[in-house]
Amino acid sequence: MTTLACTVDHELENDLEVEAQLATVTGQQWSELWDVANQIAELEAPGVWDGGNVIDHTDDGHDVYEMPFIVYADPVVRYLRLWDEMGLVIPYGTVFLDRTDTPETLEWLDSASIADVVRFGSAVLRLERFGDGLILEAIETGSLAAVIRRLRAWKLSHPVSRKETRAAEFPAWFRLYRDRCRWRAAKSGPPHEYTVREWRPEGDEEFEKAVAGISEFGYPQVFYRNTYTYFNLDGLKYWTMGNPLAETTVLNRDPIESLYRL
Repeated sequence: MTTLACTVDHELENDLEVEAQLATVTGQQWSELWDVANQIAELEAPGVWDGGNVIDHTDDGHDVYEMPFIVYADPVVRYLRLWDEMGLVIPYGTVFLDRTDTPETLEWLDSASIADVVRFGSAVLRLERFGDGLILEAIETGSLAAVIRRLRAWKLSHPVSRKETRAAEFPAWFRLYRDRCRWRAAKSGPPHEYTVREWRPEGDEEFEKAVAGISEFGYPQVFYRNTYTYFNLDGLKYWTMGNPLAETTVLNRDPIESLYRL
């Protein structure tokens, strides 16, 4: 039997705390959640029932039965564990128990606060610890899909989503920009290539956008005794010397695996 218990309960009592927790969820976790939800929607059966067999007999001859339990398909198990990893296993009060009628539940999910939607989703997960098929019911009635739909809507409207959208779009834009630049092999210092801002006066705004994107979406790495911000693309890392944007004139690139440390 698959264990579905959560690792920890996140004690988020008010709506602002719940939304703050949602804001900490990473883009990779959101992407995996959407992917797993799609997999669940395509399953012929979210789970199969097991147990219910005679496992012993009482002294007076009566059968002792094993409790029936449901074994969920891998995408369902991953959904539950991912919910836990996202920090969304939180107190739910009676938000689920008071809404057992399916049409009423779906109508409520479409209008409830995002915090209550999270509480509902958490309740479905936590109450399933008894293996009685509550998650199966949520899938079959559309409640789980409604939770995902509301989370998608929240994510798309949340300010963090816009930053992540820029982060997702920047590589494609930067690839086009990179291919319009003239690159020259450096004659001094560690082997690398560079392009100079003034080589394309008509692309000055693009140069600034590239430098700003590297700064915003890149990562720090040590170069000898200094630390610079790098951005990886197609096997190469790009960086500047860290000067203010208006003073930056050179953009460098080198294979990602090249490291220079003292």
